[in-house]
Amino acid sequence: MADSTTVSEAQLTEFQEKAMELLANGGTLADLRGLGPQDIETIYSIGFNFYNQAKYEQAEPMFQFACVYSHLEPRYWMALGNCRQMMKNYKGAVDAYGFAFMLDNKDPWPTIQTAICYLAQGNKELAADSLTLADRSIRNGGGNETARQRIQALRQAL
Repeated sequence: MADSTTVSEAQLTEFQEKAMELLANGGTLADLRGLGPQDIETIYSIGFNFYNQAKYEQAEPMFQFACVYSHLEPRYWMALGNCRQMMKNYKGAVDAYGFAFMLDNKDPWPTIQTAICYLAQGNKELAADSLTLADRSIRNGGGNETARQRIQALRQAL
């Protein structure tokens, strides 16, 4: 007997089937809704302007929108993480940085920022683990001297 929460393909609407197919083939919700890259970039830019004015509560939903509708763009996830970090929502920031890292594991910055969040929470063990991932990202071809210096400085805080 099937679990009552399980949805069979026969129960899906035409729109839901289209959505599943589109997402399975690398599409985004923006594609499904007919939003172009410029539409998402406009919302992101509004969030970026709020962020630069330290209006983090207003920036966060803009970045969330960009992440939901264009979930394959690491830059949007980094912006959301940075915004949440500034609001001291460290768990939410770590979650966003995690998505950025999954999308580009050669970029050490998501894990560097994650380490900062863990340090802010007093969790030196997870901060150290994050810095180890950042080192691995640099070895895999990402990062630069600034990233290396930041990792070194954070290691001294451990």
